[in-house]
Amino acid sequence: MRLIVLDTNVLVSAGINPDGPPAKIVADLVLGGTVQTVTSPAVTAEYREVFRRAKFFRYGFPPLWLEFLIDESLRLSEPASWPHPCPDPKDAPFIALAHAAGAWLVTGNLKHSPEAIRNGVTVVSPADYLDSPGERDRYWIFFMPDNEVLAVGPFGIHVEQGNGGHPSAGGKKPRTEISNISPNRIVRLQD
Repeated sequence: MRLIVLDTNVLVSAGINPDGPPAKIVADLVLGGTVQTVTSPAVTAEYREVFRRAKFFRYGFPPLWLEFLIDESLRLSEPASWPHPCPDPKDAPFIALAHAAGAWLVTGNLKHSPEAIRNGVTVVSPADYLDSPGERDRYWIFFMPDNEVLAVGPFGIHVEQGNGGHPSAGGKKPRTEISNISPNRIVRLQD
């Protein structure tokens, strides 16, 4: 399964225009279960705050899918502060989270994440994300019987203790929350 961090502007666009690339990502890929979103407390708080702004009420915000998307996301603890200055400081938590998770950042504001500050993070527009299936298909999430979550991607393998039991082992659906990803638990993939 693929890992992505969705900038708030992508979710807002998905809620306003059901026919655009952001809506296709949310409806077809995320809610369809082929992509795993990654969130943190700061990202989740921003989603909820923005979607409750009065200016969006005319669009029926917050959309019903927002809480489902948050609940089903891979929830990480707050990553370390992003060391590179961002043109918009409010975008720093998103790129820091993508870096910590080995995920792609999908944003409608590419100019807020210039190449010089990315530090290896792949940052794409919603349209470009939809146009690059071969590249983005390299991420998978596995829920292991011993309550571990195994995330595999081009940056390595992350193994962390999750919450809840694995459904195949008779447990309830696991909460996909990982905290304290440490570099000594990462195995580098070889080409």
